[in-house]
Amino acid sequence: SFNDAPATPEKHAGKAANAAGAGEESGGTKGEESQDKTESSGTGGSGSGSSKCFPGCARVLVKGAGRVRVSDLRLGDLVLCGDHSVGSLFFSPFLGYLHKEEAAHAEFVALSSAGAASSLLASQDHLVFARRAGVDREGPAQAVPAGALRPGDFIYRLSCDCGLAAVEITAVSQVWDRGLYAPLTQCGTIIVAGALCSCYVDSVSLSAPSWLRALSATHEAAHGATLPLRAACWLAGSCSSSHCGGAGSFGADDGIHPYCRALMAIPRALQVFG
Repeated sequence: SFNDAPATPEKHAGKAANAAGAGEESGGTKGEESQDKTESSGTGGSGSGSSKCFPGCARVLVKGAGRVRVSDLRLGDLVLCGDHSVGSLFFSPFLGYLHKEEAAHAEFVALSSAGAASSLLASQDHLVFARRAGVDREGPAQAVPAGALRPGDFIYRLSCDCGLAAVEITAVSQVWDRGLYAPLTQCGTIIVAGALCSCYVDSVSLSAPSWLRALSATHEAAHGATLPLRAACWLAGSCSSSHCGGAGSFGADDGIHPYCRALMAIPRALQVFG
């Protein structure tokens, strides 16, 4: 249960969560406010056609720096994250971007929730920890594609007691915004706009066999699959790919990280040859 779980394993994480919560309740930045008011017209913007990220203006909480745009993260930043199984908060190192397109203009799902001044913006396939309407509110959170969530479902947001609480989604809309960023942390989760999100996406086709989706279209499967990449980043101090860059230099190349591109090809191959 999120409500019964310890507030956080780190005292500093709890304080940071309070600061972030205050920032979210105060309405965030003007850019974030304008996002919430801008519904997609279905025209304009190039995007990538299959964006699976957050916009560059999305805010995360970095230890010692406060609220930071996801586009401004630096290698080694300690980012506020959470454990969806018990509702605890902690900091985890930022390792780089799994997907990054600075100039893209893409469509995002905007999830508005009760008591939150700014919406969570994520691409259709990005996994957000949530509980569907009609399911026990005290039950464990599940990673659900943002595009599958509806008003009445619940997402997990920072609470005033330095933990995570289930908050009802009051509205779902489509908005356009600039940039595509999919940050990777060592723990595989991240707090974005005050909400608990996965670092991963559901990249398996809905037409794929049910057994294939059950095996690969989950947060747990994605986190396990990135273990070699995360281990390499941890041991080397940075990802070897230019998508992650060196200290102070972040991804000269736009696009999907080559490791992820290879992983995304596996389900397609299994579907064709299986």
